[in-house]
Amino acid sequence: MAITRNVLATAIADAGRFVKSKRIDSAVGVETVGLISVPKKAFIETLWIEIITEYPSAATTETLLVGFVGNGEAENTSFFADSTVTLPEAAGLKAINVSKYFETAGGIITVTTDRGDAASGVTYRLFADYEVVY
Repeated sequence: MAITRNVLATAIADAGRFVKSKRIDSAVGVETVGLISVPKKAFIETLWIEIITEYPSAATTETLLVGFVGNGEAENTSFFADSTVTLPEAAGLKAINVSKYFETAGGIITVTTDRGDAASGVTYRLFADYEVVY
């Protein structure tokens, strides 16, 4: 069978980035922190959240969400992950396998924490792997 229509890839990634945020100590009640700025045409491949110091195990209402603002969309504080993925009560590195293409405009990857009934805060940092595809 002959090809009747050629629609070959024309957009090539020319700028791959692996980015690490600063280490954040979150001790306040509710806080949303802008951590990683991504440019227009960025395709987020994978994120990782590293919980360095976890919430105390006795806490039951704490949350740690990973979201974004930008791309001409409404802010979505839990687009990438909620607390069932980030597990803020357990130290360690957790992969977040939700992708997003920032086609319309650049944006910022955010982390929102809520200490809830925890006696102390959480310490974390975020890593992002993305390509810019024009």
